[in-house]
Amino acid sequence: MVTFFCQLPVNVKEAITSIMADAIVLLSNNPGTLRDMPPRTDRENNIITSDVDLAGVRALIASGAVGWKPEFVKYKRIQWEGEQVDPRPALGKLIHTAYPSLNAFEGTGGFFYEEGGCQSWHTNYDEDAVGRTLRIYFCKNDDANSEFRTYDAATDSVIIHHEPVGWSANVFDLTTPFWHAVKSGVGRTSIGVGFKYN
Repeated sequence: MVTFFCQLPVNVKEAITSIMADAIVLLSNNPGTLRDMPPRTDRENNIITSDVDLAGVRALIASGAVGWKPEFVKYKRIQWEGEQVDPRPALGKLIHTAYPSLNAFEGTGGFFYEEGGCQSWHTNYDEDAVGRTLRIYFCKNDDANSEFRTYDAATDSVIIHHEPVGWSANVFDLTTPFWHAVKSGVGRTSIGVGFKYN
């Protein structure tokens, strides 16, 4: 399943959706190594309500933050070391082959969230970026309790997207700030690739 959080032509959506089976094989065969991440804040390493609720994202927007990085994270980083193969370049080739106007590949993250894992509100927005930037995160959930939360400015509300068990993908556009946050169930793997879309 692929969820699109941005407007794209039907043929681009079809191209991204078409590579999911091959992407799952690549990702499953190259799991990498988990490394602990140091906390970003001095508080206890537990999620608090404002990390993912409406009041929290409203406060960030009111402060003028563009929210490039989340204030609070709780996950392990996935790294590919030694003879391990980072699957993201191959994912980039798959997507570029399916739709050549998706190019300028960049690996954007590899995370494993244990139960209670989180990324607080952020946008990944880079105001100096040139052109339209898409990000695709391939996610694997061990239960149905993981949430990808987005902020809808038109309705001033938080929309909670419940991710399915197994592999799925989230696609979003970083050309303008896209406020989002993550809460994990018992286990959530997330591996990202970024593209320019011409």
